[in-house]
Order: sequence, then structure tokens, then C-alpha cells
Amino acid sequence: MLMKDNITIRVTCPKCGQSLHVKKKISFREFCNEGDSILSDFDMEEFHCPCGTHFLGVETVQSEKLENILDLLKELQSQGKFDITEHGMKINLGFSDILKIISELKTMEGVFE
Repeated sequence: MLMKDNITIRVTCPKCGQSLHVKKKISFREFCNEGDSILSDFDMEEFHCPCGTHFLGVETVQSEKLENILDLLKELQSQGKFDITEHGMKINLGFSDILKIISELKTMEGVFE
């Protein structure tokens, strides 16, 4: 299975609520291995809304959502339930893990394309 490397994040303006489409080239492996750095870069990135508002990524709800999904991946990795190596991906999830992932992904709705 090929993983899509181009991710479009819908950043919402904290003032007017308009969605801005921000294209990032991030692989899933990179997000899992370097997620803290990627999140930090996103938080410090400045966005410009057509309404005239300038804001940082940390001021958006998407920052919190990205942090939540990264924390979930770290938790699963620390429990040995999820791992990405150069040879592929190992997933060993129970029913409660799957429900937790589905719940978290539902909060991500409207963030990624």
C-alpha cells in the first residue's frame, strides 16, 4: 500500500472561521518519527487570511488536533502496538485501541484532505 505524501491541511482562521488550504509534503513515516518537530514548525508558521488576519498555527484548533493524534501515535508506539520501520508498518491493535483511533479521527474531520 502506498502512502500519500502530500497532505493538505485545512487551517481555520481564528477570527472569521474561513478555511485556508495549506499544502505540506509530509509522509506518514515522517510524521510518526519527527512529529514533534513538524508540530513545532506548524505552530510557528504564520498564516494570512483574506479577511486581513495574520495568525500563527498554534492559534488554530488544527494545532491541538495534530497534537492529539501525535500523542495517540506515541502512546501506541510506546505500548508496542504500532511501529514503522524502513521495511514497513507493524500494527497490533485491540478493539479498544481501534475505538480510540476512530474517536480521535472524528475530531480531525475537516482538517485533512
